Amino acid sequence: ALLTRALPSLAAALVVDGAPRRGVGAALAKLLRRLPAASARRILPRALQSVAGLMRSRDGGRRAEARKTFVGTVAELGPAYLPFALSVLASALPPKGVYGHVAAYTAHACLEALARAGGGKFAPGALDAAADRALALADGDLFGVAADEREAAGFGRGVKEARASTGVAVFELVAAGVTFRARSGALLAPLRARLPDASRPAVAATLRSLLAAVVRGAAANASATPTERLTWAYGLVKEGVDADAGAKAAVRAGAGAAAMTEGHRDRVPATTRPVDVAAVAADAG
Repeated sequence: ALLTRALPSLAAALVVDGAPRRGVGAALAKLLRRLPAASARRILPRALQSVAGLMRSRDGGRRAEARKTFVGTVAELGPAYLPFALSVLASALPPKGVYGHVAAYTAHACLEALARAGGGKFAPGALDAAADRALALADGDLFGVAADEREAAGFGRGVKEARASTGVAVFELVAAGVTFRARSGALLAPLRARLPDASRPAVAATLRSLLAAVVRGAAANASATPTERLTWAYGLVKEGVDADAGAKAAVRAGAGAAAMTEGHRDRVPATTRPVDVAAVAADAG
């Protein structure tokens, strides 16, 4: 009866007449935590979707109330259910327009609420399953279409989620909650993907901020021992030095090849060089 009647009825009561009900969300989450994960997976996505859909509203107050209900439910459920929540956000709030900013803003609010629920920190590995989804939302907020739109004059005026970038903070929180040895590479993957654009000052500044955020998060991560952090930092420095040396070698090789080609051309006998037809015609005249 609990699975077939009580929980579906409670999930349906999460949104009534277009208004979210935080108390119902908290009660639903407490019940779901006591059930097998398979049961929660059947009920949770649709329940969260009904709340996330309200965040498409143009009314800032309605979005804020829906976000409080969504975040409160996720915080009550715990980090294990964060991947479901982030998938729902990505589905309900596509990255184009203000929705992408609303999704990233809400993802950050969920992470902050989960950290508070854990006494200001995460258990080691608590965010392993959710890391990729969280970083994808943050990356879109910082570099994707949403980021380009933020720079447009007048875009998102009056929408606080569109004017505030939470991507850097998301990186820091994720870095604090993953298994550092296993997931440190994933933390840096979005940064490496943007390196070709690092000649742009704005991109370079954002990448520096992200790297600093990852370092701060790692310092708060119980699974990142001092030795592991030093080894990780050494690997980053070595990677950068090797890449710089490779780039300089490529430039020297290119310059040398160009010089050899020029020298060879100068040594080609006059009879084998390309004929200047115009000059020959002028001499003949």
